[in-house]
Amino acid sequence: MRMYFLILLIGLMLPFRGLAQGVNKKDFDELLSYFKIPEKNKELHSDYDAIPKRLTDLFLGNEFQNGLISSIYPLGILDKDNSIILIIEVSHTADTGPETFCLITLSPCGNLITSEFIGITAMDSEGNSKYECGITLLNDSLLFVHQNDIGIDSSGNEYIYKIKNYYYLINKNGFSEIKSSTPSSGRKYPESSLKVLDEKEVMKMSKTDLDIMRNEIYANYGYRFKSKKWKEYFSAQSWYKPMFDDVNDKLTLIEKINIITLMKLAHY
Repeated sequence: MRMYFLILLIGLMLPFRGLAQGVNKKDFDELLSYFKIPEKNKELHSDYDAIPKRLTDLFLGNEFQNGLISSIYPLGILDKDNSIILIIEVSHTADTGPETFCLITLSPCGNLITSEFIGITAMDSEGNSKYECGITLLNDSLLFVHQNDIGIDSSGNEYIYKIKNYYYLINKNGFSEIKSSTPSSGRKYPESSLKVLDEKEVMKMSKTDLDIMRNEIYANYGYRFKSKKWKEYFSAQSWYKPMFDDVNDKLTLIEKINIITLMKLAHY
């Protein structure tokens, strides 16, 4: 089973490029008819019929034509002018075969541009661990992928031993993974640099804590605060090293999104 995973992942994790062969509008429209625009902030599930193999062979490339794949299901579609992004779930033929999740970019004419493996749900053949992947569209341009690696002890109890979160920016050029930064050890709210904050969760916080969370992002990069209040607050933090008057060019997209959210809630 481990070798099966290795072969599978090597094949799917490598981005590929190509052109759909024998494309015609009728076939392309039929492919797109299987997909729906995902609901925001709701985990995606394959609630629809599998895409006919004839169509996946035409549009998704050779990597999805191997004998290890049994069915391909539509999870969602995002139309971004110059590109169409499909989110798919791939089921495999092994008895305990995994379900893998991929992003596909097609041109408006149906040409295959790129494809990328983004997650896996599977059970280890020995029954000692399993892997669970969930995908959520946070807004029109941001896709969240969370991957949990779960151990199973001798009593059958499950425990999560690794959590991996990924974000993909969706735009007219296709998709790209957004990198998170590494928060300084000792921060009160390191999550504001690691993930896109859930507005419903942070809105319960006080204005003071919202401001601390927001300013920690700047402090993490060594921003020299101008106000006496924040100079004194962060000077008392052992991890803080003031170095720069402007750190905006160092912020990740995740941090920029969170700063906007925190500013809005602080003035709510």
